[in-house]
Amino acid sequence: MLETIASAVSATLPPALSRAVTLANVREQRLVVLADSGAAAARVRLLAPQVLRAARDASGLALSELTVKVTSTAAAPPDMAIEHRSLSRAAADHLAHAAESMADPELRVLLSKLASLA
Repeated sequence: MLETIASAVSATLPPALSRAVTLANVREQRLVVLADSGAAAARVRLLAPQVLRAARDASGLALSELTVKVTSTAAAPPDMAIEHRSLSRAAADHLAHAAESMADPELRVLLSKLASLA
């Protein structure tokens, strides 16, 4: 049924706006739509009566509310090699010394583990 509603909603919207919008869900009497940007969301909200009418006609459901949520679809940055840095011997010595002087046993263990990475 979601596919039928999505097709009807898509046909109702201008082509550029249709590409920026995805039907997310139908909850009770609410149609939930995801938009790629705030501008697209605002345009869909302005067309809410037409969108709801198309969804009602396609589904036969008594849809009375439209919720538009903006999603972030920005492209993820390309995989970057993780830079592994090693701990210098001097830093490890300082961490070990700090661990020995800690009263908190949990912190002492954590600092010792960190010092052992050198």
